[in-house]
Amino acid sequence: MIGNKMCVGVVVIRKFETLVFNIKRDGDRHLRGKIAELIFEKVSSKLFRTLVENIVICSTSSVRQFLHGIKYCQGELWYKSAFYGGSFKLKDLVDMLPHYKDILKKESWEEIEFFRRKLGIKVLQVFFQPGHCVLCWRPLNGSERSWGICCGCYMAAKSKLEKKELKELEDVAKEITNEVSKAKLVGVFGDVLRVVSKLSVEDVLFLQEVYCGYLTGPTPFDYIGVAPDGSEKCLIDVTSTRSGSTAGLSLKERKVAELAKKRGFKILVPVIYFGDNWNVVIKIEEL
Repeated sequence: MIGNKMCVGVVVIRKFETLVFNIKRDGDRHLRGKIAELIFEKVSSKLFRTLVENIVICSTSSVRQFLHGIKYCQGELWYKSAFYGGSFKLKDLVDMLPHYKDILKKESWEEIEFFRRKLGIKVLQVFFQPGHCVLCWRPLNGSERSWGICCGCYMAAKSKLEKKELKELEDVAKEITNEVSKAKLVGVFGDVLRVVSKLSVEDVLFLQEVYCGYLTGPTPFDYIGVAPDGSEKCLIDVTSTRSGSTAGLSLKERKVAELAKKRGFKILVPVIYFGDNWNVVIKIEEL
C-alpha cells in the first residue's frame, strides 16, 4: 500500500520446453549399464537364491581401491595406509565389523577427558578423527601421526604431568588413534571386508594381482560375490540389452575368467533386458 493506492505485484512465469527422453531408445550404453547395475544391486539377494544362497557382494571398483593397500607379511594379510595412520591386520578389521559404529559414536573417552582437565584443554568437537590430536583436535603432521598427540600438547603434558602419567597418556593416545582409524577404515570398506574375509589368502592375492595390475580403464567384471561360508565364489559381469543380444565378455575379462575358473570362481553374467512399461527381465548365465 503506497498512500491510498494499492500496488499489485505481477509474477511472470517463464515458459519452459518439455523434453521426453526414452531411456530404452535414447540412452547410451553407459547410462543403461549404470541403471542395470543399480537394478542388480536391488534384486541380487533374490536373483542368486538358487545359485548362491545369501550371497555377499561388493563392487570391483571398491575391491581395487582396498587391495592397493594390502600387504602380505609372515603368513598374514595387512592393510597399510598413510591416510588411516598405519598398518592393520586384515583379521582385526574383519573382527571389528560388528561394532565399529559403536566406536565412531563414542562421544567421550574417560582417560582422555581426565588428561584434558588436568592440562586445561577444552574442545568443542565431539567425535575423534584420524590424523588429529586426541587432546586439542589440531591436524597432525607426519611425525605426530604415529602417537596421536601434537607437539604443542605433548610439550604441555611433559611440563605438567609426572613421568608415569605422561607414559599413560602416550599409551592411551596410541590406543584411541589406532581404534578410531580402524573403525573409520571398516566404515569405508565394510562391504569389501565382508567379501574378502570369506576368501583364502591365495584368492585375495590373486584378486590383488588382477585388480591392481590394471591401473587404467574399467575393472574386469562389476562385482565379486561369495557365499557366507566361503564355499562358493564368483565374478559377476552385469550387462544390459534392448534387443536380447549381448556383446559378451571383453578380452580382458575373458583372460581373467580363465585364470579365475582355475581357482574355483564361477563366472556369472546377469543379463538385464529393458522391456516396455518400466519392466525389466533379468536372467543369469553361467559361463
